[in-house]
Amino acid sequence: MPSLLKFSSPATQLLLASTGIPSRIVPRSQFWLVIAILGMGLALPAKADIPVGERAVLQAIYASTGGANWTGNAGWNGPPGTECLDWQGVECDAAHNHVTKVRIHSNNLVGSLPSITGLTDLEEFQVQNNHLTGRIPQLAGMTKLRLVVLNDNQFSGPIPALGGLSQLISFVAFSNQLTGSIPPLTDLSSMMVFNVRSNQLFGSLPSLAGLTSLRSIVLYSNQLSGDLPDVPHPNALGNGSSLLCLHNDGNGFSPSPNAGWDYATGIAPWYLMCDSTPDPISANGFD
Repeated sequence: MPSLLKFSSPATQLLLASTGIPSRIVPRSQFWLVIAILGMGLALPAKADIPVGERAVLQAIYASTGGANWTGNAGWNGPPGTECLDWQGVECDAAHNHVTKVRIHSNNLVGSLPSITGLTDLEEFQVQNNHLTGRIPQLAGMTKLRLVVLNDNQFSGPIPALGGLSQLISFVAFSNQLTGSIPPLTDLSSMMVFNVRSNQLFGSLPSLAGLTSLRSIVLYSNQLSGDLPDVPHPNALGNGSSLLCLHNDGNGFSPSPNAGWDYATGIAPWYLMCDSTPDPISANGFD
């Protein structure tokens, strides 16, 4: 008869059961094999689930934008614990405890977006090139956001408040149907790109003070007006990196000399293509 070892600890018995070993009595010759199997089991990471609230936001996005008809929806609405690995376009932190990226652009999303503030650790939100309507969700308090890309949809209503999103690098919402004024751009020290061209925005451009990382600002094809604020100081806007007006497209900023904006737009004077540009004949006293 082979020499036997007895494993009587309840915890050990539970681990043995998980390996498929049915008996609490194990042949001595298999002792080290069992130890190895138990060690492997102990080394396996615990299954990590994202918070219920974050899962609910993802499910709401799927439901409100026709997820069943998306171009790619692999994994979506799978069981809890699958979101980080299986849901197409969703990424999480290393521990798979929180959603950090939602990238579902060019994916035939149709409808309006629900609130996304429940994604408290979200860093990237990319839904460009879809068929989204309604208002852009509120972003206030989402302090880890770095990239928001919304262009080429049919979003309407105002740009949501952006102030205080100190890690936000890029806000891109061109080619929509946004209305209202541009909100205050305060406490956005990381902002590098702000592009809201080709909308229906009106009012003046708010102060750019504090936007010391800003590399490009693109505003043409709106109904913006009034005096331009000074470029940020120190100024990181590249030569020709920005475009305020294009071929008398609707923006009517007050024309006034500004070497900083001449440099940023690569146009001298910067207002040459704005609706407010004085007619050269009238400027010379001719009717």
